[in-house]
Amino acid sequence: AKGMRYLLIEKKYVGALIKDTMAEKKFYHVYGRNTAVLRGMLHFPDRVHGSELVELWQTQAASLHMTIDTVVSIQRQDGLFQVASPTQTYQGTKVILTSGTFENPRKLHVPGEAGHPNIFYSLDYYNDYEDKAIMVVGGGNSALETAIYHGEHNKIVLIVRKDNFAESVTPKNRAQVEAMVAAGKISVLWQSKLVRIVEQSATIEHDGTLVEQPFDYLFIHAGYERPLEFLKSAGIVIEESLGGGKPQFNDHFETNVPGLYLAGGLTGADSVIESSNQAFDIVNYFTEKAG
Repeated sequence: AKGMRYLLIEKKYVGALIKDTMAEKKFYHVYGRNTAVLRGMLHFPDRVHGSELVELWQTQAASLHMTIDTVVSIQRQDGLFQVASPTQTYQGTKVILTSGTFENPRKLHVPGEAGHPNIFYSLDYYNDYEDKAIMVVGGGNSALETAIYHGEHNKIVLIVRKDNFAESVTPKNRAQVEAMVAAGKISVLWQSKLVRIVEQSATIEHDGTLVEQPFDYLFIHAGYERPLEFLKSAGIVIEESLGGGKPQFNDHFETNVPGLYLAGGLTGADSVIESSNQAFDIVNYFTEKAG
């Protein structure tokens, strides 16, 4: 917007998380459950690999003269935000926090989980397992995609806490898993939960009984935790929620700290399009307020 100065701060580089963990993944549902049309000038094509998507983002971001730094604290003093890194402090009148949640996978905290070398919390696109016993915990898109990805050449057991998959599961993922179940490539234990892990064996509570399930690799997709302590340190009020707490914000995504906004995974957005539109709407909102 005219008359405004912007500073975009990234921890590593544009799209680092996707390039580091999902370079070979093909994004078939960038829109997620959200079918809104993308607002603004960014372009997110469908059906491209993660590495291709990141290259596109890097091209789009090249003109922004991005600052690469790690933010350690955000404080508001005398109407100005002090955004501190290990080496310097940036100042601004508005801050949009879009740190996301993917760096904080939720653990189950069951005995034997911590430090286990064969337990993972995201889909491993860099190892092609074959003839392995793979357990997947979760009923959302991430869990189903892990089961699908490794299901052609391995024995997959899917552990689902409820009696159905999550509402957010895409029709494509649901249909593919159901087809693989029918073909005997995936087994599903409904209304089940992981109780403990001893070496390469997991104890599952299923239908009121304990079942021992051996595995070579275990993938846990239990969602992600917001960086609540960091948000609290910035003065943001945290509301109680089923997922362990969520930041308070209004219809314009502004927190209780005037001028501090949230967008993306911190608000619960479940798609690239929704996250991008939130940031676009925030900037549009406070530029309109500025006249």
